[in-house]
Formats: sequence, C-alpha cells, structure tokens
Amino acid sequence: MQHKRNKLVTAAGYARLRNLNRSTVSRQVKSGLIPIHDGGLIDPAEADRARERNLDPAKVAAADVRKHNPSPTESRTPLAEVKPTGDPDAAVDDDVAAGTAPEDYWAVRTRHEKAKADRAELDLAAQQGKLLDAEVITSHWAALGTLVRDVVMSIPSRVVNRLPDEWRRQVSLIVTEETRRALSAISHELSQPAK
Repeated sequence: MQHKRNKLVTAAGYARLRNLNRSTVSRQVKSGLIPIHDGGLIDPAEADRARERNLDPAKVAAADVRKHNPSPTESRTPLAEVKPTGDPDAAVDDDVAAGTAPEDYWAVRTRHEKAKADRAELDLAAQQGKLLDAEVITSHWAALGTLVRDVVMSIPSRVVNRLPDEWRRQVSLIVTEETRRALSAISHELSQPAK
C-alpha cells in the first residue's frame, strides 16, 4: 500500500493530532498496536483504525471525550512556543506539563489518585492487622449469640429444679417466658443499625 509522504506524521505529531500523551503513542508503537512506516512515521487514519481494533473501548471512549469536549477554559500553547524535548519517547505529556490539559482530565486524574491512595491505606491497615474480615466477625458474633441464648435458656430449668414440686410448673413457665422476652429484646436491639 502506497502512502503519500505528507500524510505520514511522527509519533509526537500523531499524539498532538489526537490529544494523546506522546509516551502512550510511543508505547503503542513499540507494542505493535499502532503500525509504523518508513522512518518510523505513522498514518493517522490507519493508526486510528488500529487503536479502535486493539484498545480497551472504555479507554478509547475516555480519550474521545477529552478530544471532543475540551474544557472551555482550556488554552493551548501555540505550536511556535512549544520547545522540543529532543526525545520523542519522553514520558512527559506536553499538555500535562504545561498545565493546559482539559479540566475533565484533572478531575479524573484527581479521583484516580485519591482512589489509589485510599486503597494503599486499606492495604497497609490490613497488613498491620487493623482491619478484620467482615465475614469472620459476623460468623463469630452469630456463634456467640447462639451460645448466650443457649446458656440463658438453660437457667429456668436449673432454677426450677431447686424449687418445691408444687411451684415448679408455674415458676418454670414464668421464668421461661421472661427469659424469652429478654432475649427477644436483646436480639431486636442488636438488629438495629448503629446510631
């Protein structure tokens, strides 16, 4: 397939055209996701098709949102003022370094970094033994609840055995009923959400 020389662009040029990070484009070229031609040049239309076929649709959609919905306050540095870095594979995004990335980018980036920090804190707390598995706690409390119920419900029969025969039946019914009420009240209180 013949390509006109003027249709081909460098990796940095393609990144600027598509509002992508230069290092992202370079990484995709190295991994073979974006095809290159003589001299390491890229056909933008061919690269777009290759990226659509090979990349995660959610990431492509997010890139399209950034590309097609720039922030109204966004101001791009004129091309004449951009100083070349000399390294086309540099890991610095020109827009991010210049502070001219769309506001949506910064909001997403901030949320992402906060989520990573929160996750790291949780991982550290778990490693230090400060976090407990909810399922283990639930099963432990359920076993303790059953134990308490069984011990408390055995009290009426132990008490009744100490009474004279004529009182046993009547006292047994009263103590059993009151014990059930107490356990029911405790169970109800424990089932309420914490205040």
